Amino acid sequence: MTALSKVAAATALARQAGTVEALAGRLRILALVLFVGALLLAFFQFTSDQALAGLWTLLSGGVGAIALLALGEMSGLLALLARAPGPLSEAATDSGHDG
Repeated sequence: MTALSKVAAATALARQAGTVEALAGRLRILALVLFVGALLLAFFQFTSDQALAGLWTLLSGGVGAIALLALGEMSGLLALLARAPGPLSEAATDSGHDG
């Protein structure tokens, strides 16, 4: 692999990491919107004597929001991992032992 192709690969990876990082923030916002929407819908269902439907809406909205938050955290971690520097060539071949 040439030095130019390594630079091009690093640039493309950094660009993708930025995209994934932005996606992580959007997923967190989407989780908040889903939870607030489920809360409002469950409230209206409870007040109109549909308690079971309201409970189901609240539970499914909460689980969906938690899943979106987890997905957002995983996306953020992947973006952080993509931005981490790789091992140096000397450090990769050095076993840490003398001799």
